[in-house]
Amino acid sequence: MLVNLGTPFIPPPIIFAMASLWLLPIARWIEARLEYWFIKAYLSIAWILVVIASILWELYWVRKTGPKHFHPVPGVDYRRIDLIETTSTLLIALVISLIFFGVMLYSLKYLLWETLLEDEGTYKLYYYFLLYSSLIGAFIVLFTNDAFTLFVGWEFMVLPGYALISVRPRAKATEAAAKYALQSSIGSILLLYGIATLYEITGTFNLSNMALILSQQESLRNNVTTWQAMVFIFIGIGVTAGFIGMQTWIPDAYGEAPSSVGAFISGTFAIAAIVALEKLILNVFNPDIYNYAPLLLWGGVLTMTIGNLGAINQQDIRRFLGYSSIAQRGYLLFGLGVVATNYQNASAILKAVYAQAIAYAILEGTLFLAVGNLLYLYFPILRTRDAKILRGSAKSHSLTSFAIAICSLGLAGIPPTVGFVSKLSLVIVGGFSSISPIAFFLFITNSALSIYYYSRYIQLLVFNTPSPEIKEIEAKAPLLMNISIFVLLSLSLVMSFKPTVWMNLL
Repeated sequence: MLVNLGTPFIPPPIIFAMASLWLLPIARWIEARLEYWFIKAYLSIAWILVVIASILWELYWVRKTGPKHFHPVPGVDYRRIDLIETTSTLLIALVISLIFFGVMLYSLKYLLWETLLEDEGTYKLYYYFLLYSSLIGAFIVLFTNDAFTLFVGWEFMVLPGYALISVRPRAKATEAAAKYALQSSIGSILLLYGIATLYEITGTFNLSNMALILSQQESLRNNVTTWQAMVFIFIGIGVTAGFIGMQTWIPDAYGEAPSSVGAFISGTFAIAAIVALEKLILNVFNPDIYNYAPLLLWGGVLTMTIGNLGAINQQDIRRFLGYSSIAQRGYLLFGLGVVATNYQNASAILKAVYAQAIAYAILEGTLFLAVGNLLYLYFPILRTRDAKILRGSAKSHSLTSFAIAICSLGLAGIPPTVGFVSKLSLVIVGGFSSISPIAFFLFITNSALSIYYYSRYIQLLVFNTPSPEIKEIEAKAPLLMNISIFVLLSLSLVMSFKPTVWMNLL
């Protein structure tokens, strides 16, 4: 049962995250007068620890007393604008914040090399400001129970991506950002149109009330406008998430964005997309009434197939991560299809899907940072991201090689990694016997394909004998970059060996 607390009227994690948008310019102002360049950087890292502490505090109380219900506008019927904290949303927010912490720590040394900009202070202000803005948007998507507020949070999360992808002063980075901007803008328009159509049909933005009205009024079930709203919402979210042929921006964007940016947006955007689809599609349109489960199932199969086929012969290690992330999003969409097919057991299956999304975010983020280490060390001399030329480059860097091996195996679903644990939970509770045997066969086939190409990359980067050019380069990654990788890698290992501790919170 939801608890209406009245105050505070916004979940504390959102309040503390929003405070960063005022603190960072103040820190920049102090830096300009004291000539201490590190104030803003260290404040950014310290403040995300404050955000993490607020999430842990809320998680403790929500687990003890039950979900918390917030209404941002006192005096207005709170059912119109809902913000709800549950253990699952707080756990997801905690994982995103920990990835954010690792990215911020990593960026202290990585940023200037990637951007090649002289004005480090001004650039870092914009960089931290944009990352925090995206984090705030993700939090809003997680906690809201209001369709229009979800759209606002979605845009707050997506818009900074334009600038973050194009921070490198190169034509290809600008082109990738332009492609992302064009496609996501179209997606945003369709998403807004779908939400507006739902409001026209139901007369409310509250997602719970929308679901109640659409399930009770039989005249709306076969209404073309209702299905139109559903399709527009799915496409609008799918463009940014990279579903079913709408993924063309991802390889270019992930290939040109700094590794730190890729580490954050890859997992954050995927988790937010799954949460948004669950709230706007699964919850609002009861799949037992609106039979759209095949759309999600086959959409997931097509997405994972496109991603795997793109990754299997990809030599550019950054673009490889882009294609492999498309495949992982296909697995998540397939999981939502399983939820829609077995809606009577939706709660248990949805937990498994969220577990898979969390595992993907951590593993993909860590892999991005590990690959960033290799590029930091070897790209300035070799001027290439070709995996064959970089063969054996991770062999002499124990932490980087271990991270690449563990995260690749985890994304392939090999035991005993957290990726295996999450996929196993989906298989156990998913009830795959009720879905199409062909769809299930293609799901298994795609999983086998991912094992092949992840193993190939492990072989190339970790176990191959380094080329003479690689051997001549004697360099080590900065300590802060290694600490970031160590933190996220440790998190994935702990979660793989203690799965019940965190999965029970979902």
